[in-house]
Amino acid sequence: MTVKRALFFSTADRYLQLTMTFTSTAVLSRLLSPEEIGVSVVGLAIVGLALSIRDFASTTYIIQHPKLTKAVIRGSFSVLLAITLVLCAVLAFGARPIARLYDDVKLVPYLRVVSVAMICDLVAIQTTALMRRDLTFGGVAIINASGAVATTLTAIVLALAGFSYMSFAWGWLASSVVTAIISLVLRPAFDQFVPTLSHWRGMLSFGGYNGTITFLYKIYDTMPALLLGRMVGADAVGMFNRATTVCQIPDKLIVGGASTVILSAFAAHAREGRELRKPYLHALQIITALQWPALVVLVLLADPLVRLILGQQWDAAVPLVQVLSLAMLFSFSFDVNFPLLVSLGAIRTMLVRSLIVFPAGALAMGFGIWTDGLSGAAWSMLFIVPFNAVVSLTFVKARLELPWREIAATLAGSAVVALASALGPALVLASAGFTFEISLLEAFAAALLAAIGWLAGMVAVRHPLLAEIDLMLVSIAARVPRLAASIAGLRRQLQRVATAAGMGRSAAAQ
Repeated sequence: MTVKRALFFSTADRYLQLTMTFTSTAVLSRLLSPEEIGVSVVGLAIVGLALSIRDFASTTYIIQHPKLTKAVIRGSFSVLLAITLVLCAVLAFGARPIARLYDDVKLVPYLRVVSVAMICDLVAIQTTALMRRDLTFGGVAIINASGAVATTLTAIVLALAGFSYMSFAWGWLASSVVTAIISLVLRPAFDQFVPTLSHWRGMLSFGGYNGTITFLYKIYDTMPALLLGRMVGADAVGMFNRATTVCQIPDKLIVGGASTVILSAFAAHAREGRELRKPYLHALQIITALQWPALVVLVLLADPLVRLILGQQWDAAVPLVQVLSLAMLFSFSFDVNFPLLVSLGAIRTMLVRSLIVFPAGALAMGFGIWTDGLSGAAWSMLFIVPFNAVVSLTFVKARLELPWREIAATLAGSAVVALASALGPALVLASAGFTFEISLLEAFAAALLAAIGWLAGMVAVRHPLLAEIDLMLVSIAARVPRLAASIAGLRRQLQRVATAAGMGRSAAAQ
């Protein structure tokens, strides 16, 4: 029950953050040009590489540590602080040389403001790590939500005031200050921030592998922005970023809220000696039953959704969203693989995987941009993401002794659900003349048909997610008595549909 409560708070946190991201994306995409957004994205990519170096002092060390003491907590923070101060100094004093590399002086103030925000971030980073270890995700949700609101409001207000690309940098700083204050209010343990030299070896020993993995990932993750900014231009960076943001909405909506809880839950399972095979496969079933249908529908309805979310000036992002969404279909296990391998102490295995996947991905991305610019960057993802998925699953199946056929059988039901979800939108597109350019009203009808198809597919294959939905409804009814009668009626309707579907299958079989 503790894990379910943590998942509830984490998911609520993620939904609010997603709402803020959606609001920020929709508003700022209409206030700023692709070039202005591109400058911010390039700056963020540079800062992201710096932050990946900070992960040599990863707070994951605190979450998975078997016997946490005050000295371990202080040592962890001290290493984190030392690395962060060095990185901030490099960004602040190296801002001009970096800007000259991209021939864009606008990067100088951006990098300097964000370097200050990185220092302020440390308070919330340390506090939320301790809360995640204790599965107190209510406090984590409050901290993250306050930061998301501060970022969004600050960025929008400053963009309206004419701060252009700097709206993002000042929004980050505002979020850092707000989350630091909220963290100290919720967990006023000021002694955890006292510097010490104890336990730094254990921190860096763990962080050596984790930091290397994170650094390689950040190179791989920021490569589109860094290469497009250097080889094509800031407007291409902005276009690719907004396309990526749209196609990642299903992933953030469905998986993002669960990933931190999964890490803590898997770590607790491992400490208690319980097996992880069934929880891992169950997590894949739940994720794919939601993620795959959403991505398939996004491919079909990319044109009206881009116009709705971003506005008319981003029409060029539509084919990018479609290609990237197809690639994202193979990312279903990414947010589960990391917590699983960390909880099993397989950090070296993760490093080996990273040394295989990330360089290959960077080369593929570089080749794609070199050959076809912005479009080449998108098409390269159709190699990068599936290759990453195959390599990652190979390492996981070896650890859990999972045969490929069992993984395929686990995912078969979700594949049927995704196809059922796509049928209605496909019919709408066909009736419109086999074109993706449909009206918002037609898109609404297609989305409604997709939801009906999703439910029909879930019932037809008796997907395990139905049981999870039923448990969630029972939990809501218990917490909100006013809704108990309505929820009971909804559960009866779902049971009737499931029963009818089962009888239909029996008749067909006879």
